[in-house]
Amino acid sequence: MKKAMRLARRLGVLILFLGLWGCLGYKVVKDEPAKDQAPQPALFQDVSIPPEMKMDRDDSFVFETSGFKAGTLIFRGYVEPDSVSQFFRETMPREGWTLKTIFRHPKTVLLFEKMSPVPKTCIVIVYEQHIFTHLEVWVAPQV
Repeated sequence: MKKAMRLARRLGVLILFLGLWGCLGYKVVKDEPAKDQAPQPALFQDVSIPPEMKMDRDDSFVFETSGFKAGTLIFRGYVEPDSVSQFFRETMPREGWTLKTIFRHPKTVLLFEKMSPVPKTCIVIVYEQHIFTHLEVWVAPQV
């Protein structure tokens, strides 16, 4: 019985040590961007992206003609979904977009419209999955 207790303690200490050792290389990531961080320009000139979000180039797609770009940009990052939605509600009107509709829960979907120079629609989808916040930005001409 004493041997089993000693073995259990040693295993417990070993597991604790390995757990702590594995965490040494990680640093804490804050949800709030540094004050000097500016929104990153996206592939669409009139749509800014929060600086915390990183583009997934494998899943993104942009179609470009001589006068227009359309496509889907996919991002993910360590940030609260509500702050990403708020970012778009604040920045898109500055670029000439008009917010038309918001759908909420479990995903947030924001629908924007811009009439000049070419009438177009932008759909912003924000949702949380596992430990990341996912962002999809869809831009297309109006038909």
